[in-house]
Amino acid sequence: MSFEWSFSGERSFNRCQRQFFIREFVASHSAKDPMRRECFVLKQLKTLDQWHGLLVHRGIEKLVVPHLAANARPDWNQVIDETIKMAERQREFSRTRRYRDANLSKTKAGDDYGALLCHEDNRDLTPEEWDATVGVIELAFRNLAHLDAVWEAIEGVEVHKTFAPGLRLVAEDSDRLVNPRIGSWQELNDRDAILCTTGYPFRFEGTVKPLYLRLVWGELELANVLEDTFAMSQLCWPVPNRCMRLSIDLKLCDDLLRATAGDADEEEAIYGEDEPEMGDEFELGVPFLH
Repeated sequence: MSFEWSFSGERSFNRCQRQFFIREFVASHSAKDPMRRECFVLKQLKTLDQWHGLLVHRGIEKLVVPHLAANARPDWNQVIDETIKMAERQREFSRTRRYRDANLSKTKAGDDYGALLCHEDNRDLTPEEWDATVGVIELAFRNLAHLDAVWEAIEGVEVHKTFAPGLRLVAEDSDRLVNPRIGSWQELNDRDAILCTTGYPFRFEGTVKPLYLRLVWGELELANVLEDTFAMSQLCWPVPNRCMRLSIDLKLCDDLLRATAGDADEEEAIYGEDEPEMGDEFELGVPFLH
């Protein structure tokens, strides 16, 4: 069994080593052992304060960030209404204790998934508690909407570790194609480009997998963004024989957010993503640019 240490894991370990072992190693959604399954169910339960934070976080991710990607302001009334509707669905999901359905995964349930501690105690939210939930959602998004100075100053760049076209950059060496030198890049248009943060002179099997960068908010110079991203990628030293694809700021954000998210979804925080890390490249068989 593999395990990746995290900030949330360290807090749990320092608080109670027995609880840490049960939450991180014993609990399992798919285990046939009823005790392991019960441990998994119990660790999903959230207090109202935890639930409020998750609702606002998911509302931002689902309803605000896509508008930023489209260089537009969200309709804050719609954001509030949709987040409240999501809260209603999660409340009903939890009230009927569907989180105990062994045949229903969190992924399959999606944004309807909810598991509240009060429902496990056979108690629904009081009218006052529901009003407080709605109030937290409204207050959080109203405050966010009124940060005019922040919205005016926002300049955003998306950095994709994977992207549908799967383009590669190559260099020519005599009569063959080889991996490009690190730092090679190619503009796709005035707001999109691919950048090779790995490549020659490092040696590895397969072809360099570039990052895909897109300007999504503000008026930035694409060449400057690519230069800064490449420079920050040179600040990562995960292994001695190659550099890392991600810039140091994104790597640190990944590590921090994965650990922070562990309070809501420990398994994802522990096991992370399925994507290969730190220079693992892919086979040929995709379009080339050179």
